[in-house]
Amino acid sequence: GANQLTVTQRIVTPSTAGVHDVSVTFADSITSEKLQVTVVDDKVRIVALSAMQVRSNSNRISTLTGQKGIAKGQIQIGATLENNRTFNALLNPDGTQLLPGIISFTSEVPEAVTVNINSGQVLLQDNYYKSVA
Repeated sequence: GANQLTVTQRIVTPSTAGVHDVSVTFADSITSEKLQVTVVDDKVRIVALSAMQVRSNSNRISTLTGQKGIAKGQIQIGATLENNRTFNALLNPDGTQLLPGIISFTSEVPEAVTVNINSGQVLLQDNYYKSVA
């Protein structure tokens, strides 16, 4: 029917708001109990960002060091939504967004550090005389 769910990389995405029935298949056997999921299209805003950091090789770093165009890091950041739901990380370790489209990134000084708008990956472009946001 019109209320369809699609599954991509274990993420269930509804086509519309409404009540959706979800069933699961295990080794070609469909579960007999369906899960009813109610999807609303109310927007929820971020009310707080938390624990922003840049990581490189699984370590928190405060300075990008190394060769221009090669030295890189990954932004990690958490958020609290207005419905009090908290996410410790908005980005997966590979930089894909947990909630696609909820956050984007820019660099204050792109001649020193560039940042991927979606993934939050930062790349050293040149030395700079002060900290870059």
